[in-house]
Amino acid sequence: MPPSASPQLIPSLAPSPALSLPVPSPASPAPSATKAPSNTSNVPPSSLTKVSAGTSSSSSSLASAVPPNKPPPSKTWRLCDKQGIVLCTFTASGEHQISLTVGDVVTVTEEFVPGQRKNSGASAGAGSGGGSSTSGGSLGWYRGIVQRTGRNGIFPASYIDVSNRPTNALTAELTAVLREWYAMLKTYYRDRKLTEYAVMRERLYILIEKYRKIMAPSLDPTTRDNMRREMIRMVEQGRKLLGLDTIVRTASGDPADEFNTPIIPLYHLHMEAARDLRCVAQSSDSIQARRKRGDTLNWRSDDGDWTINNSKFMEWKTRTEEGLTYGDRASAVGAHLFVPQVCLLMDMKILMCSVGEDSELFFSLYHYSALESGNSGQGQTISEEFVVELTAQGMPHDISKIGNIRTLFADIPVGMLPDLYVVVRVLRKGKMKFDAASTGSAAAAQAAASSYGAKKGTSYRRPFAVAVQGLPHPNDPSFVYNKEMEYTIPIYASSQESNFSSLHEIILKGGSVQEVPRAKGVCVGVTYLPGDVAYVMSAAPDLKQYPITNRMSFPEVMVPGISRNDLYVTLESGDFLQDRKRNSKNIEACIKLRLDTGEQLSECLLAGSGKAWSNELRSFVVYHTNSPRWHETFMIRLVPSLFARAHLYVTFRHCSTKDGKDKPWFAFAFLPIATVEGTAVENRTYALHTFKLEKGQGTDVDPSLYLPLRNVSDAPASSKLSMRKGEVIKMRTSLLSTVVPHNATLLGLLMWQKHKEPDLAEILRKSVYLELQDITRFARDTFDSLFQILESRREGLTLLVFDALLHYISLYIDDKRSVVKNKEIVEMYIREYFTSPMAHQHLVACVKYYLQQSTPQPGASGVHSAGPQIKSITTLKCLEFLFKFITRSRALYVQQHGHNDGVYSDDDFKSSLGEVFEAMNSLMSLKGKAFVTGQAVAIRNFALIVPDLRGIFTIEELSTLLAKYIDAIQYKGELRILNMQKLSLIYSLMTSPLYRDEKAITILNPSIIKQLKLHLTGIVQVWSSEAEKARLIAAAHSGFTPHLSPVSSPTMSSSPSMSHIGPGDDGDTKDVVSEEELVQCVFILYVIIDTLQERDLVTSDLYGLVPVIYYALSSSNPRNIQQASKASSKTSSDRPAFQIPVPGDWQLSMVTILLGIYHLMGQGHLASYLTSLKQPNHRREFLHNTFEILLSMTHPTALGERSVLYPPLNFPENWRAVSLFQGKTVLKVMQMAVPLMLTGVTEPGQAQPTPLVLASDAKLWGTVLLVHLQFLKSRVLAVELHPPSKRGQILSRYGDMRLPVVGLLTSIWTTLQSLQLALLPTLIGPVIELMLVGEERVRTVGLDMYFDLMRREFNNTKSFYTLEMHTLNAIDRLTLDREDETPLLRRVDEAFQRFFEGGLESKLAVDPDPTIRTKGAAFLKDIARLIALMLALRNQPQGPAYEDDRTYHMMRLMSYLRQTERIPAFIKYIHQLATLHEHSKNYTEAALTLLLHGSLLRWSNQTQPAMDHPPHYPEETEAERKERLYTKAMEHMHAARQWERAIVLMAALRNHYENTSFDYDKLALVLSKEAACFRAIVNADRYYNEYFRVAYYGRGFDALQGKEYVYRCSELERLQEFVSRIKNKFPAANLLQYNHMPPPEVINGEGQYIQIYSVKPCPPIAAFSTVAPSQSIASSFSLPSGQRGTGSTEEGDIYASDFVPPSSKMPVVIQKYHLQNNVNTFSFTLPPSQQPQGSPKDMDMLAVTYYITEDVFPTIHKRSQVVARHEEQVHPIDHAIAIMSAKNQEVSELVERFQQVPPTQAGSVNLSPLTVVLKGYVDSSVTVNLVTYRDTFFAPDFLRKFPTKDFQVAQLLALVNFHLDQLEAGVETLRVLAPPGMESLVAQLENQIEDVKIKIRR
Repeated sequence: MPPSASPQLIPSLAPSPALSLPVPSPASPAPSATKAPSNTSNVPPSSLTKVSAGTSSSSSSLASAVPPNKPPPSKTWRLCDKQGIVLCTFTASGEHQISLTVGDVVTVTEEFVPGQRKNSGASAGAGSGGGSSTSGGSLGWYRGIVQRTGRNGIFPASYIDVSNRPTNALTAELTAVLREWYAMLKTYYRDRKLTEYAVMRERLYILIEKYRKIMAPSLDPTTRDNMRREMIRMVEQGRKLLGLDTIVRTASGDPADEFNTPIIPLYHLHMEAARDLRCVAQSSDSIQARRKRGDTLNWRSDDGDWTINNSKFMEWKTRTEEGLTYGDRASAVGAHLFVPQVCLLMDMKILMCSVGEDSELFFSLYHYSALESGNSGQGQTISEEFVVELTAQGMPHDISKIGNIRTLFADIPVGMLPDLYVVVRVLRKGKMKFDAASTGSAAAAQAAASSYGAKKGTSYRRPFAVAVQGLPHPNDPSFVYNKEMEYTIPIYASSQESNFSSLHEIILKGGSVQEVPRAKGVCVGVTYLPGDVAYVMSAAPDLKQYPITNRMSFPEVMVPGISRNDLYVTLESGDFLQDRKRNSKNIEACIKLRLDTGEQLSECLLAGSGKAWSNELRSFVVYHTNSPRWHETFMIRLVPSLFARAHLYVTFRHCSTKDGKDKPWFAFAFLPIATVEGTAVENRTYALHTFKLEKGQGTDVDPSLYLPLRNVSDAPASSKLSMRKGEVIKMRTSLLSTVVPHNATLLGLLMWQKHKEPDLAEILRKSVYLELQDITRFARDTFDSLFQILESRREGLTLLVFDALLHYISLYIDDKRSVVKNKEIVEMYIREYFTSPMAHQHLVACVKYYLQQSTPQPGASGVHSAGPQIKSITTLKCLEFLFKFITRSRALYVQQHGHNDGVYSDDDFKSSLGEVFEAMNSLMSLKGKAFVTGQAVAIRNFALIVPDLRGIFTIEELSTLLAKYIDAIQYKGELRILNMQKLSLIYSLMTSPLYRDEKAITILNPSIIKQLKLHLTGIVQVWSSEAEKARLIAAAHSGFTPHLSPVSSPTMSSSPSMSHIGPGDDGDTKDVVSEEELVQCVFILYVIIDTLQERDLVTSDLYGLVPVIYYALSSSNPRNIQQASKASSKTSSDRPAFQIPVPGDWQLSMVTILLGIYHLMGQGHLASYLTSLKQPNHRREFLHNTFEILLSMTHPTALGERSVLYPPLNFPENWRAVSLFQGKTVLKVMQMAVPLMLTGVTEPGQAQPTPLVLASDAKLWGTVLLVHLQFLKSRVLAVELHPPSKRGQILSRYGDMRLPVVGLLTSIWTTLQSLQLALLPTLIGPVIELMLVGEERVRTVGLDMYFDLMRREFNNTKSFYTLEMHTLNAIDRLTLDREDETPLLRRVDEAFQRFFEGGLESKLAVDPDPTIRTKGAAFLKDIARLIALMLALRNQPQGPAYEDDRTYHMMRLMSYLRQTERIPAFIKYIHQLATLHEHSKNYTEAALTLLLHGSLLRWSNQTQPAMDHPPHYPEETEAERKERLYTKAMEHMHAARQWERAIVLMAALRNHYENTSFDYDKLALVLSKEAACFRAIVNADRYYNEYFRVAYYGRGFDALQGKEYVYRCSELERLQEFVSRIKNKFPAANLLQYNHMPPPEVINGEGQYIQIYSVKPCPPIAAFSTVAPSQSIASSFSLPSGQRGTGSTEEGDIYASDFVPPSSKMPVVIQKYHLQNNVNTFSFTLPPSQQPQGSPKDMDMLAVTYYITEDVFPTIHKRSQVVARHEEQVHPIDHAIAIMSAKNQEVSELVERFQQVPPTQAGSVNLSPLTVVLKGYVDSSVTVNLVTYRDTFFAPDFLRKFPTKDFQVAQLLALVNFHLDQLEAGVETLRVLAPPGMESLVAQLENQIEDVKIKIRR
């Protein structure tokens, strides 16, 4: 389908034959649930012919195809995997047949394949519509699954159209994906999720189009593979976004499962996929919310916590699968030895500047490290300088170099590329002062320059300009390899010539510089070439013609074989005397290299690459400065034999500005480049004194005159030389030499042949103080010297040489910055340069000597010298390289002398090594802190020598040696270092090629498993007593770890038999178990399981790991930690804290390991292991641990608080492959263990089996039954819940794994009849959940078990009390718990209710006992009522609009629970309702709800159990529980500003603290809170909730029709907001816009009509005095005052709901409170409908409607139904009196409140409330009402018309006058309290009030 196809065509994907391609699958057993057909004789050939005619056959022609009555025999079935479409409806008529409907999609899992047929071509005409000619399609029968129904059975092949196109795994998978996504597409469209629908549709289009392309026959294989990978990526990305099953893949791209991938790699593939899923979820928007269930993974590496790095295992797995050996690794040494480097090819194109004279350009690389060091402007030149000499015209002197001036800057580390710059120094060569402008033209300048050059002595090197160009960063877009980047670098000069040497730094710092006039810059091209110079030259030989500019430093890694002998000297600066000159001098320096004889060396000085070697060098001249700064670097290259005799000779002269007048040299200085010992001078800056050159003396002074003065500051009086005091020059040296050392000791060692034994011994002793940088530059020569001395056999030098060798190796190892590279350097030397065949004899002897010296000899004193101990530790640290030297030397020896030369044969060599290992084993067995360091070093380095030992020992010998060494290492909990090093050693051995050999595995496994038991058992010791720890250690050594409770019992802790076992000989500290230790154990177990599974090696001792793994898992339970901390605090308060990690992937790793163990073992292995356990309690403990683990694997909520295992050990549900493997393995274990538990095991020599478990062991059998029950209701195994494609795959490969468990469960249940009643509390919940399963047989067995429990309890107790209680709890959980809290197959619904009631009713009907039938029917009726109430509550929609409905239905349920005395359940829903109110911020209702719980409690010390539901109160006394509830209710009352009610609660608490508990501290706190509440009542602002009357009319409302409710709204919620909320709940309803009673056509109309208006609370009226009290739901919760708490007066007021009439003595704020609270009467005033509204002069009566509600507000809910209404006619003057009374109350309240403010607080009080009210009442609209009252009620005509209203007139007049007086009082108060600036407002208000008074009193 093209992407532009219409969405309406999407449904055609489901039955499309083009996508339903058959897929060959691995052979697997046929499902046992169906039997094969038996006969094909009744199949009409004509019907087969019709079907095979092709897709053109119509369904009518198929109707004549009569299906056979009997299918063919079972021996003719063959496995297959095909998809087909039903062409004609088929009705099942025989056994195992299933019915088909036209259009159904069918998965064919088996087909009928006959034997030899004589007429095989009879059906060869089959077309694409049927199967192939050799398949079941032409022969009669298929077995498969109908995807729509999930039913499995057989059916005629002639009714199915099966595609006959070639297929593969990708086609089948894509077909399944498209069908699954298509089903989700329809769901999105149905649920109106249009965004998700659009995304899904687009992905479907893309996949279909790519599928068509990939199936094109013309596609080449490479393109097909690429498209295949792209499709797989798209499918997996879609799965992640949709939250579907995680499908991991093999290297070939096929889905990985247990059939093609071992369990450990399969688990790690899922772990990596889970981490990728987190990245996808963070980087892209999910289409549907991530599934929360099953998400037990918790990776906290970002927080610094520990996790299991699965890549570590997968790297080992990849290495071992590829077959890499240690020899392969050795051959690859050096591949990563060098730091990544680049070369920079620089092409100098043109200097776009007219210098006017010859010029020199010096190019160098400068690394500006300001950002790194934080020191502004700091940098260094990292390369030599490349010199380019140009003529005055800017051309090279050699015309062949035009356009070809290039250099290669070599070996630049990639790490230096950031902040790398090219620096160009430009110097001109000519006269001292030159101005091209003075010559008049460029041509004249050229001529002048030529004439100057022709004159000898007039050409000087003078500063001209500097250019700096930054190079691109590797992350910059402009950075690219092998492509030239061209730059034009601007050139700058400085106003001060003396700054020339640092001008590049000034430019980088942004200092003041000036551009050279008319200069455009230097144009260069830069090309980055990856690799070092050798690689670049070999890859591009043409580059060899260009000079190489080296880096002025050694490589980061100095490997043997590097040769370099370069001395870099920098002429930095000088300070000279001015002598008698008027101006400063122009100093020029001349540098030569001379010998001590005065001979000048030629061609040994180099100014830079690109220039020839010279005899002398001249510095540039700085004009008129006595302190020139040159900073010019040059290189000296000298043969080593002359190095000690050479020195630098520097002369100085003043350069005149006059032409042809060269000044004589006036001074000289010298610098020896070697010390008197012959070593090179130190790399540093030297300050050199100058000596005077006398006239006539010449420039070359005899060296014998000045060389003796190298160490004196002044020349002696007898010297012929005079020092120029005050003149100093500075020169810096940097030697890069692998020939001439700086250190005299090293020089002596390299020249060891020249020394005798005493001197050589002293040199060797001093050599242990050499530093690493000295050794690395001369590594090859140094090691060669040591081994040459060793083979020279000079007396007494062997140990000294060995000590030196240890020191050198230690230097390499201890360099943490590059320890890997340093090790590779030593390995390279051993492999390529080591040539000593006799060294191994000496090295083995020395190693053995030091190890034996560190071990106390028998009979020796306890005092042990520290010297040998230190030597032994150093030896052990260098063990790896020592053995590499030993093995390499032995190999060289064998090459020369053979294996058995009679002098030192292989057996002698092995014997010597055996003695070394015996000494190491003795060291490992030593106890005491003094030996821990050495032992840890030995363990850490032992694994490194194993690869070298493989070439010496056989597999058996080496494995035995390693096993002995592992056993020799002691285990102690506090020795964490040793424990971790030992586990690392074991892991290293197991991941080596040695462990790939079956012989090695057989020898090593017992020792490894023993160590794992010890380490895993150590975790449990953290929470055990000291005696229990000793028992565990002893048991672990004996081979079995018995059961251990996380908290040891007192009897065991105090057992006398354990008192003699202590924690250890040294007994220093408590055991400390590290998380890393546990992780390392997990990795070792990984390798064991994976290797054994790969090699198919199985031994029963693997079962010994099950108990210790169980204890490791149980020790991570936070409940056990908490309990153990309480138990251990009495005996070991100083126990170190142990941070248990959040349950994460290490628990899942343990589960995977257990699954691997169970998968490898068979029933014979299990029986053998159980038989090996001699103690019955050991057998029981093993079975108990096994089923506890299985129980935790089967369901996340299976354990609750009853098990020590936490968290649940199940995989995420979307890990389908691993979860199905887990289910299959759990089934295997149950099938192996249950028969043995029922029948027992046969002991050797016994005829009868021995029982494993007693029939009365309720705990173990309960666990076994729970495993079966949880397995049956597993979501993963519920095939009916899966999509059809997934269902077909599961059934074809695994079948329905629940069906075998049904038989096992039935057999166990029948056997345990006597235990059924005891197991009722444990099993009732899972049994009820079993009846929610879709499989009929599983539901039936659950119903049978429930009825058995029901009958047994009644027979035993004649009631259903226990069953009823647990049934109620289970149904409550299964009905109302949230999905994320209780993941279930499905929730309790009406279908379950029908099945449950109908099934039990049918069983009760046939029960012979009439009593149980009668009481059972009543029990069922009660349960049905509860289920109905719970379902009604659950079915209420979520959202704020339905809060009242949820509250109402929850109250109905609570009422039923209260009436039936189910107090625990009633309390649970009290807190649920309170939580609901809290979330909605209905704090008053929440507090009143909590008080329902408080009303059930008394102030007693009776213990209340802990609450297993929120808020999870702990176990406490009844008084403490009541106090907790009252405190929480007080908080809610305070939040709701219901301080009066909070005071009542405080009074009850005050009475309790004062008279019962005598807790005066709490009493004082309550009193202070009570005082604060009283102050808040008077001073705080308070806004009361409004009440709205809502009436529902019309038959569109079902239960609400004709009902009226009064709603207590939220604080500050107004009518408009409330109306909007109701309209959102009923969007189709019509809102009536009038407030009078609607007409009958509205009340009884077809639609929905809602009438809403505000009502006011009012005191009860006489008309309602005869109304009987309503029995509302809320009132059913109330208790008589005598039953509330203690019955005291103070506490009785808590539950009082009587209306308190306001009194005139009360302050206004209190009157207002009482008018708004404890009310159930409300009023609404409406003028008659015929009277025009807003006519104040109309004297018609006003209609006032009064409503009474069934509940008193506030109560535990927000609405109450109107139970009575009354209408009265009110005279307008009475209405006016009511209005004025309300206004006066509001004004009086505010005035009274602000009058209490002290004048001292004037200006700091918020006067806004008072100001707003005063301005509102003097407003013109309010004044009009008062004027209307004057003109209407105070006129003489009114009393004449209504003479009886004289009292009301006087009352209204008094109210109006009082109103005016209060306004005046308010303005006066405002004037007193107003801050400066409000005078105008006060004056305005005063004037307005006067106007009002004049108008009213006129």
